[in-house]
Amino acid sequence: MDATVGSSAAGASAGGRIQVNIGPAGEVIPVGTLDIGNARLLHAALADAKADPALVVDLRRVRYLDSAAVTVLFAHAHKPLRILVRAGSAVAQVVEICGLSRVAQVELPAAVDPTQQV
Repeated sequence: MDATVGSSAAGASAGGRIQVNIGPAGEVIPVGTLDIGNARLLHAALADAKADPALVVDLRRVRYLDSAAVTVLFAHAHKPLRILVRAGSAVAQVVEICGLSRVAQVELPAAVDPTQQV
């Protein structure tokens, strides 16, 4: 996957589709469902993304996050990692239960407009 500004990759799995975008500041912005069928796209995006000063993963547009995606996030936690999640969402609960907040900076910023283009 090419991690240039504005680039994206898409994939499908049994649970649904995912699109992984690279934002203007280099942040990784997945949209959709992250599961075993497409976690490799997240891994590729994180591997290519620059961590300056931290690798930013914006999960506010992710509806579902399974253990394969959590494993990918842990695999990249050796770098400074910021994870953005929607407060009260199922994804925020998974991130907390799995202990990602112990190895990454987890933030609950204001909600995003789901219709806003990335």
